[in-house]
Amino acid sequence: MRKLGHVRKLWEGILDITNIMDVFKDEPIRKEAYDVDHFIPRSFVMNDELWNLMPMDSSLNSTKSNKLPQWEKFFTRFANNQYIMYELVYEKPGIRKLYESCYRDNLHSIWAIRELYRKGNSKEEFFGILKKNMRPVYDSARRQEYEMWVSNI
Repeated sequence: MRKLGHVRKLWEGILDITNIMDVFKDEPIRKEAYDVDHFIPRSFVMNDELWNLMPMDSSLNSTKSNKLPQWEKFFTRFANNQYIMYELVYEKPGIRKLYESCYRDNLHSIWAIRELYRKGNSKEEFFGILKKNMRPVYDSARRQEYEMWVSNI
């Protein structure tokens, strides 16, 4: 069973206080028209880990489906949204509480808990940790011949 409710509440809390840009459209996410989706398809990673989840325009979610987005084109935008979330976790107690509610269902990777979401990472460090841990998973999905998603935007 997929458990994205706490992650959705976290992103909604973030959307209440700041603009988050859609990774694929490079436009602000509209709170009334978004889904939480996986950057690397869930069918490959087999989990709903926070480090792989993002808000995206609900109209694009069905076209992306179980396809891989182009790394070079979209990873930096994805990582930027993750970093905004990370910063707000330590700046806003309400966001911190929403983040903590994700522990049971969406925060299991030791590297994410100990490295990525630890307090004090600079943006460069955060991006580096995320890339170091996500890129091998992404590349493995490519080797398994996961289809690439070509955005028409």
